[in-house]
Amino acid sequence: MIKLRKLELTNFLSHRETVLDFDDETYVILGQNASGKTSILRGIFFALFGEDLKERRSTRENLINRRSNRASLKLEFTYRSKSYLIEREISLKSSSAILKENGKLLAEGVRNVEHFIREVLALEPNAL
Repeated sequence: MIKLRKLELTNFLSHRETVLDFDDETYVILGQNASGKTSILRGIFFALFGEDLKERRSTRENLINRRSNRASLKLEFTYRSKSYLIEREISLKSSSAILKENGKLLAEGVRNVEHFIREVLALEPNAL
């Protein structure tokens, strides 16, 4: 089971700068319509799998806040007693990603990170 520890969204959808710290409690996300609740879930999903939860074929441009030309996401989580950090950056022209385990670089590049998440950690988007 994945345990979320921290999520940082910068210029991702409606979030200009959002930092959420998680502990082992249960969380409920409350807010007005169109206040960014679903964007938090989309951010977690995108950080993990590099694709949009809502529209799997969504383009990068659709995920970047309208007031910017780039977005970044950081997701810290534990899985199988190890700590991981995924960092993703998206712009109108490119994307990048890195994955660290306990502070050590495991994978760099969008495809390498996605391969590691799916093949080595055996996490699949359809399983969540």
